Amino acid sequence: MKFQVSSDEAIERTTIGFLNETRTCEFKRDLPALNVGGQILGPFKTGDSVTLPNWAIEKLSERDYVQVHIQNAYDSTRNVDILHNREQKQKHSALEDFPPFFYVAVNRKIARLQRDKTSLDPVSVDDIERLDSRLKSLIEMRQPKIMRAAVSRSCFKWQSHMTNEEKWLCNRLSEILLQWHTKITE
Repeated sequence: MKFQVSSDEAIERTTIGFLNETRTCEFKRDLPALNVGGQILGPFKTGDSVTLPNWAIEKLSERDYVQVHIQNAYDSTRNVDILHNREQKQKHSALEDFPPFFYVAVNRKIARLQRDKTSLDPVSVDDIERLDSRLKSLIEMRQPKIMRAAVSRSCFKWQSHMTNEEKWLCNRLSEILLQWHTKITE
């Protein structure tokens, strides 16, 4: 018997993976030592570069202590715009290479920006709208490509270009299509 993972479960697993993934960040201001689960981290000085799990980076970012290094900030508005433009140029051809945790990172960034409704400046409002718009557009551009990969049974070939959610979708669609094809041709 094969157990199927629902889309909710797949997305939840990706979120957990993202939160435990590490990225390099830079401290924007001094921070004394932290006790995290019995482990002492720090103290940190302004300008220190440290690799931390995303859950810690999110908490420190909320308090304006850190910012993710630009090469690791695939959820920044600038990087989302770059990925969007590259994907747009591909149109109906191959999938552009995306970080595995791209969607969850962008969604969490949008949620983080929206939580701070009391001090939203026009730049933050613009960032939220731009990220949300780009994310929806990217999904619309990439879905048909993922579906073509599933139909042609080439999910494995394109996995290195897909996010974790896209890999799950492609593999699940491919399984469903194969089962359907098998049944219909019996």
